[in-house]
Amino acid sequence: MTLLTLIEPYCSKGPTLENFCFNLAASLGTPWNKRTLEIFVEDFLDSKFYKCEDEKEVTKAARTHLQTLCAAYRDQVKLKSDITRAAKLSVDTRNRHRLNRYYRCLHTVRIEPGLHQHEQIILEMGVDGMSSDESGHEEDNSRGIGSCASRGNWPLLRKEKVPALFSKRHAIRSLPVTSYDAEWLMGLSDNARADLKVKDDPYDFTIPDELVK
Repeated sequence: MTLLTLIEPYCSKGPTLENFCFNLAASLGTPWNKRTLEIFVEDFLDSKFYKCEDEKEVTKAARTHLQTLCAAYRDQVKLKSDITRAAKLSVDTRNRHRLNRYYRCLHTVRIEPGLHQHEQIILEMGVDGMSSDESGHEEDNSRGIGSCASRGNWPLLRKEKVPALFSKRHAIRSLPVTSYDAEWLMGLSDNARADLKVKDDPYDFTIPDELVK
């Protein structure tokens, strides 16, 4: 919505000096903008404050400035649109990565006898409990888990090179206490922790040595 959208209902006869507004989203050749430019030039000359009294020169200078403003406005609108599209694409990509990781993890724990006990915790964590990171299988930074992973990237054990930042996503509720970062959990208020409904019994996330490659 532009400022003009808010003003027009009160200016059925067109722009006035009291309700002065250029429509930067339109060309300077529209009736509204042409009249607004005329009002500006008339008021500029009537003020007697400026040395230049040549109507053509004032009009030319004002038109050039307005063209610059219109171009800047269009760039801002395009940038905002591009940022919105990029943000949506980023969210869609992260969600797709989480979904892929969820099904890979679920498939792995179901086909590996040594991981069957972890199926329930994967189900409880759900898609939202998965990382959106889709890094490839890199020898210097990670190792695969399980000998029969599904197609695509392997489930990974991360070797952090820098301290991990806390996620901005909402934490998954009703998980065992060992599913959460201890320091983060201790920093929650009593109400926030109660809302999280943490299960006090710890969970053993250990993976059998023979499955760690």
